[in-house]
Amino acid sequence: MIEKEAKVNPRIVCIINPEAANKKWKRNILMRKYIQKHLPGKFLDTRKDKESTIQTAKSVCADADIIVAAGGDGTIADVIQGIVESERRNEVALGIIPLGSGNAFRISLGIPLNIPKALRTLDEAIPNLENAADPELFRERARLHMFDRNYSAALEQLARAPVEVKDDQFGYIPRSLWYAQVYSLMGRRDPAQAYYDSTRMLLEAKIQEDPEDSRYHSTLGITYAGLGRREEALRAGQKGVELLPISKEALRGYYREVDLAIIYTMVGEYEAAIDNLAYLLSIPGDLSVPLLRIDPTYDPLREYPRFKGLVAG
Repeated sequence: MIEKEAKVNPRIVCIINPEAANKKWKRNILMRKYIQKHLPGKFLDTRKDKESTIQTAKSVCADADIIVAAGGDGTIADVIQGIVESERRNEVALGIIPLGSGNAFRISLGIPLNIPKALRTLDEAIPNLENAADPELFRERARLHMFDRNYSAALEQLARAPVEVKDDQFGYIPRSLWYAQVYSLMGRRDPAQAYYDSTRMLLEAKIQEDPEDSRYHSTLGITYAGLGRREEALRAGQKGVELLPISKEALRGYYREVDLAIIYTMVGEYEAAIDNLAYLLSIPGDLSVPLLRIDPTYDPLREYPRFKGLVAG
């Protein structure tokens, strides 16, 4: 059993059985980083056997308010058994991150994959969350609405987000860029161009302050692409990758390549975009075939045979 994170309040413990998790936990570095970023608390690896997982869950009940089981159905069942056997069985809440192949628990509990159902589940849960005003919740709801082509609802969610910029180690995305992209998808050129231009001015100023920040260059490349400034878009996107290549930083560099694929798509470099997407799908990361199927960003690629081959996999 390996302790990986410090205790926080509320006290959350995530129990992972890497083998029962269909090896995704070991294989997908980005998945692990994402979960550890968004789920503060302790992370415990258990051994492969059933009894070890049960005893781990039972022992951490003494100090945990929430226990999250990350793995297949067997791991989830073993964690539940450990909670039931503990003296605090009525005080500990259970969370599930389904990483197995069958995921019968996810299905039986109604944890949805369908976008509209996922939105409804999120909407029902938010009033019960202490961090219901977290801007990330509004952005994720906006993304789901975009995937569902409900652009008016996406704009409504963006307007409700309490901060102007998504600023973290993976990207720097002003709300104005989100607005520009949604209006562009709606075919409303004038507001899209206005928001792209305000984003441009902000990012150009940021690069003046810190020219070595790869995030600014990548986002500026997307912005230039939206403004029809093809060559500048390509230079900015390639500069972002040059400043932070995957060979230097596998986690953050991955997002610079994703941004470059978006830029290639926006400026009509479709073969280059597909090359990038194929590469990204071949390495650990959160870009996936299901995402490519539903993200309207990649709609210009849908009639290309190579892209059809990618999303058919």
